[in-house]
Amino acid sequence: MVLPDPETLPWLRPHLERLERLFRGRRPPHAILLVGPRGIGKRPLAHAIAWRKLWRKEGRSGEFLQNGHSDLLEIAPEEGGMAIDQIRLATDWLRATSHSGRVLLLLESEKLLPAAANALLKTVEEPPQGALIILTVHDSPRKLPATLRSRCHPFRLPPPSVEETVTWLRARGVPDPVAQLAAVRYRGPLAAYRWVETGGLERRNRFWQDLSLWWQGERSLSEVSGAWEGAWGEVSFELLGWIRDLLAGEPRFHPDRPLLRCRSEKLGRAAFRILRALEESHHHLQRRLLLEEILLTLREACDENRADRHPLNH
Repeated sequence: MVLPDPETLPWLRPHLERLERLFRGRRPPHAILLVGPRGIGKRPLAHAIAWRKLWRKEGRSGEFLQNGHSDLLEIAPEEGGMAIDQIRLATDWLRATSHSGRVLLLLESEKLLPAAANALLKTVEEPPQGALIILTVHDSPRKLPATLRSRCHPFRLPPPSVEETVTWLRARGVPDPVAQLAAVRYRGPLAAYRWVETGGLERRNRFWQDLSLWWQGERSLSEVSGAWEGAWGEVSFELLGWIRDLLAGEPRFHPDRPLLRCRSEKLGRAAFRILRALEESHHHLQRRLLLEEILLTLREACDENRADRHPLNH
């Protein structure tokens, strides 16, 4: 996958300038923590930082983003998290420094397993000469251990406004109603664009159609949960957004979904269950049962609307 050049992502330009000033200072950091919402561009920004450290040629960073560099190592979590073996291999590689120092990029560092975090801490405390460690974290630095967090220079990437994201999506050919919906759903413009490009709108519409058929008694709960257990991330996002709209009495996340009269305590219970589940690991059977539990809680919360023939559609 070819990464976008941060210079083509307007919301990243000010952050890139700030980082350049930081690294031109008298004491540039040896470890930096990039914190921001998913899809804001932490990875291409990290590659741009590495390019400025490693690449000695004139020109833009596009070639580096496409071809990489032998002194840049990028590590992503495995399915169960970022393991200690991954960190040991990475830190051993980092210590075999070249003349210019090396750059280690750890993506989604919130998934560091405890033993891996401890192993990384030793290297962050005593980094090799000229080395740079870049960690990315989705949303909150508190997902990292405090000891590790305190030894990294924090760098926050706040999301652009909905209007900025819509403008950027329009420039890439996304039609206005879809651009507006995607921009409200995702704080990171790249995540919004990926959602559109990978058929997210079509999946969303199918999910709500299936849910409406179940609500009307035309489809069984097991059919719905079986069809969507493999898309737990997207389903939880849809339901959380709808719950937020119902609690707020304002259709912000789902302007095309009705605002039913529901019992707030049961809505809160369903939202809490989803949030807890997002923090835990579940195999497909658990996800399926969990989805059924949440849907039943939602229907019970909005039970007074059951007489409506089409309670989930306008």
